[in-house]
Amino acid sequence: MLLTTLNKYAPKLVDKNPNIIDVLADIFSSNIRDDDNLGWLKILSQIFSGAFFTSFTGREVDFYLLNNNLNVYLYEFTWPTHLFHALDVAGWSPVQHATERYYIWMPEKLWDPTIEKGLVNKTDIEIADAFGEFWTHFAKHGNPSLKNQWAPVNSTKIKPYFELGLMQRMRLGYRILDQYVWNEVI
Repeated sequence: MLLTTLNKYAPKLVDKNPNIIDVLADIFSSNIRDDDNLGWLKILSQIFSGAFFTSFTGREVDFYLLNNNLNVYLYEFTWPTHLFHALDVAGWSPVQHATERYYIWMPEKLWDPTIEKGLVNKTDIEIADAFGEFWTHFAKHGNPSLKNQWAPVNSTKIKPYFELGLMQRMRLGYRILDQYVWNEVI
């Protein structure tokens, strides 16, 4: 499953790293059955998220910090919104890449039908308000939070980040496994 998927969607990754299948299988799929389709989908999502998004984010944060820029703020959007829900999988509500932009730009063509269907809830409104406050405050003051609840990144190893989702709080260790696998091992 892993070899077939990587060869189909990331053939250059496999060509440049001949041992990648073994490494990824050891790290991600040691306890999964071949017939666990949902499990494999989650693993592939984690692998591709790390390979194409979060590992680069971590590296970019490192570059800023190594160049003495201490005004770096990192977040992870963790709310599986219904505003643009292109993937329905029984037993799993993934957070799709870049869906936070719907809370920043508030496009009516997505919000209006979702409101009409009764899918917008209290958390959606709270997140939209939070994004408005954070982005406005960052543009005005260089710090996203009015109450200093969102701290800047201060380490290239275990990166602190702000979780924007059902919970809005600081967390420690931004996508640690992704950073290790894609920035250290592969």
